[in-house]
Amino acid sequence: MNKKRIALAMSGGVDSSLSARLLMDAGYEVAGVTFLVHHDPALTPPSVGAEAVCRSLNIPLTVLDIAEDFAATVKADFIKEYAAGRTPNPCVLCNRTIKFPYLMKFADGAGCDYAATGHYARLIRCGSRIAVAKAKDLSKDQSYMLWQLPQETLSRLVFPLGEYTKDEVREMAQAAGIPGAKTKDSQDICFIPHGDYTKFLAEAGMDLTPGQFIDENGNVLGPSKHQACYTVGQRRGLGIALGQHMFVTARDAKNNRITISPTDPYGKTVYAEDVRYMAAAPGDLDSPRRLSVKLRYARAEFPCTAVIDGDRLRVDLDDPARAPSPGQSLVLYDGDTVVAGGIIV
Repeated sequence: MNKKRIALAMSGGVDSSLSARLLMDAGYEVAGVTFLVHHDPALTPPSVGAEAVCRSLNIPLTVLDIAEDFAATVKADFIKEYAAGRTPNPCVLCNRTIKFPYLMKFADGAGCDYAATGHYARLIRCGSRIAVAKAKDLSKDQSYMLWQLPQETLSRLVFPLGEYTKDEVREMAQAAGIPGAKTKDSQDICFIPHGDYTKFLAEAGMDLTPGQFIDENGNVLGPSKHQACYTVGQRRGLGIALGQHMFVTARDAKNNRITISPTDPYGKTVYAEDVRYMAAAPGDLDSPRRLSVKLRYARAEFPCTAVIDGDRLRVDLDDPARAPSPGQSLVLYDGDTVVAGGIIV
């Protein structure tokens, strides 16, 4: 049998490691690649775990240092968005501008027909187009993070874990003797491993001058931290005592003010820009169209009606959703299939 060569992005974790084993079992000749996106001496580089896995499977591994490009693109956007009063999703941007472009470039240079990652997602054909669909394990599904991928990338991608649950992945990895089979998943942003994004912003040189809390009429209620230290919908850790629960309802980056209210912020109409289409080609999305929508990665879906409004998407929710946050991704689904997405404004 003539083996097809495939480039696999490897982090050293159990997901990409088992993906290598599954691809080999399926007859692929695997070429591993690990991307170094930072030079933090306090953190173990992903190449350490990936090298151990590749040695155990006897496959080659290339380590590419892309930290400079990652900093200029993903980190810089993260800082810019918080400074502008928005809440970004750096993983979505990284997938579109860094991870998958570099993976495809490596695949071309290594003579690979295909490329793969350990994402929990599936790929399906929708007429002449290819779309990302939800994974079997909905608790680990990462389709939300992939809505910006173009057709030319999707046409060469393989997601080996799309039909497995996380428990099955760990069991198979352990049975195969793959290093790191029991390693816990990280829930943090890769360049903020301990979850303190405000510390990252400060160390990056962002001026976190204290601001003010105001009510919805503009009345000053007291001092606050910098507006970047809060997110819409936040209730805990506000640092102000007013005798009742208060919620962040808006962030004013220009005046460094945080609007808070005793009413939990809900919205029934959400707008998105920077719209990209997946299962539907641009101009082919019926409008209005009944779909479902996710407004954050770890949130439930909401039934909705999607309307193309000029260069924007307008999404009318059947029921109000809590705290739609500017800067986050809005992803539309038709059943399990990603139809389109945009950035909430």
